[in-house]
Amino acid sequence: MRDSQRLDWLNRTRCQIDRCSLISCPIGEIPSKTDYHFQSAELKQTKKLFPEYKEIYFEVQQNNLRRLDKSWQHWLVPDKTGKRFGRPKFKKSGKLRSRAF
Repeated sequence: MRDSQRLDWLNRTRCQIDRCSLISCPIGEIPSKTDYHFQSAELKQTKKLFPEYKEIYFEVQQNNLRRLDKSWQHWLVPDKTGKRFGRPKFKKSGKLRSRAF
């Protein structure tokens, strides 16, 4: 869910120069930038909307957001050599278990 929120923000705010009108380009309301701090602040609201998230420890959710933020930074910002990594992908549910459930 969080990855799709970031991808939605990127798609709604990105406009290639050859496809954007220089006079006016109505793109609707631009959402605030979705980063770690924004998503971490929304965790309480997320737990209200999705009651099953209450069973997941808060630290685990924050660690997942940190890992997500790091992978997005690797994709969007090149490293010192100018190399960029691929777009972050969704992982299988059993791939990243930190505790036995």
